[in-house]
Amino acid sequence: MSYQLIISHNFNNTPTEIFKFRRYFFNEIEHLQLQREENECYTFYWKNINNQTIEARFSIILSDKIAYSPFKATFGGIEFFEEISAKYLFDFLNKIVQLLPSLRVKSLLIKFYPA
Repeated sequence: MSYQLIISHNFNNTPTEIFKFRRYFFNEIEHLQLQREENECYTFYWKNINNQTIEARFSIILSDKIAYSPFKATFGGIEFFEEISAKYLFDFLNKIVQLLPSLRVKSLLIKFYPA
């Protein structure tokens, strides 16, 4: 199976493919635009090349070299297709972590969905 990392910066380059997971409003563009103020927003999408669907998404808003997920919402975090293998999910997260220094990120704060 092959995947492609798609990076959206300030809501540009947003994929139009079908999402294969439950999407939360706090991570939707409409809500992220309200949260970000003048800060930069990045959303990372994990596209399954074989079936042309989005199987994971993670958004961050940068402020003072800290990446927040979310910046001003109850929760953010990583959304993903329940049937994605741990290996492919790890690959997605690993690619993002490798990119963070190039975005001048010093730390990452994630608020997950309440259990």
